[in-house]
Amino acid sequence: MTTNSENLSYPHDHQPAPWGVTDPISYGFKRIFSRTWHMWIGLSLIFIVALIALIVAMITTLSVPLDVDNPSALTGGQIAALVVFYGIVFVVSIYLTALYYKAALRETHGEEQTWGNVFKVVPIGRALLAFIVVLGLMLVVYAIFALVIFLASLVSPWLIALVGILALIAFIPVTIILSFVQVYIIDGYGVGDALSAARRDVMREFWKILASLLLLTLIGYAITIVTLGLGLAAYIPLASLVTVYIYRKISGGNVVPLSS
Repeated sequence: MTTNSENLSYPHDHQPAPWGVTDPISYGFKRIFSRTWHMWIGLSLIFIVALIALIVAMITTLSVPLDVDNPSALTGGQIAALVVFYGIVFVVSIYLTALYYKAALRETHGEEQTWGNVFKVVPIGRALLAFIVVLGLMLVVYAIFALVIFLASLVSPWLIALVGILALIAFIPVTIILSFVQVYIIDGYGVGDALSAARRDVMREFWKILASLLLLTLIGYAITIVTLGLGLAAYIPLASLVTVYIYRKISGGNVVPLSS
C-alpha cells in the first residue's frame, strides 16, 4: 500500500471487521448530532449559501442582454463568466470532497473534528487525483457499453434490450466500487492499490454495502423532502461519515469510538 505522512488508515489484514447494515447510519447520525454538530452542519450551510449566491449572481449576469441586435447571444464577457463559474464550482467541489472525507477519516480514527482542526491538511491533490481516476474509468465503462450496444444493434433489436438490462445490473457494483476508490486514494493508497483493494473489499461484502447505501439514500430523500431541502446540510456530512465507516470496516480496520 502506498501511503503519505498524513495517511490515517489502519493496518490492513484483508479481513473485514464485523458490522451491521444500519451501523454506519446510526454512527453517522450520532457524530453529526454530537457536541460538534455545528461544525458538521455549518460546513454544509456555508457551501450551500455560497453556491446559491454564486448561482444568483451568474443568472443576473446572463439575464442582461448586452447585444441589442441579438439578445439571446452571449458576449465574450458572459462566456468568460460562465467559465469562471464552473471553474469555481469544480474547485470548491474537489475541496469539499477532500475536506469531508478527511474529516470523516479522522473522526473514525478517534480524532474529534472541530472548527479548530477540520481545515488542517486537506488532501486536495489526492481528491483531484481520485476525481480524475474515477472519471477516466467511468468514461471507459461508458465507451465499452456504447460499443456493446452498437454491436448488439447489428444483431437484433431484442438483444439491445437484453444488453441494456445486463449493463444496468453491472453498473451497480461498478459504481459502488468507484465511489470507494476515491476514499482509498484520499486515505493514501496508490491508484493501483486503491483499485485492487476497493474491488476486493467491496465485492466481499457487496450485498451488505448495497443495503446500507440504499438505506442511506432513502433516508436522504426523506430528510430532503420533509425539511424542504434544508436537511441537505445534515445529509452531506452524513453520507461522508457513512461511506468512511463502511470503508474502515471492509478494509480490515475498525472505528474508534468517541465519548461525545
